[in-house]
Amino acid sequence: MLLWENYSPLERFIIETACNLMDVPVDKIIDNSKNRKVVTAKALIARVLSEQSYSSAEVGKVLGVSQRMAYEYIHSHENRMADGMYGFNYNKIIGILKHTSEESSDISQVVDNMNSRVSRLEQRVNHLSKLILE
Repeated sequence: MLLWENYSPLERFIIETACNLMDVPVDKIIDNSKNRKVVTAKALIARVLSEQSYSSAEVGKVLGVSQRMAYEYIHSHENRMADGMYGFNYNKIIGILKHTSEESSDISQVVDNMNSRVSRLEQRVNHLSKLILE
């Protein structure tokens, strides 16, 4: 059974997205399954995590496989891209991640703008308080 508290939000997002695209139950990711869809989902997850600066050892821990197996999943990417299902789903995951990161950067920009407005308002309040007290 997959215990979500052992995974970061990014790992959870990537696992859930890959499993949804491949129509694989999330719990199957840590099983030692030879099912083609499960293996393809693991390869997708491994490659995307490696592109997020995860090492083979870290990918192995996420997938519940050895570092060597994680390395194989990561470096089989070019060969797997010839498979239409893998290539389509890989591009879809990358697109979803880009869209999500754009949205979160927009949100962080809005938060930064709000923080600067609050800061300016605090300066004005402090200035007015000094004027009133004088």
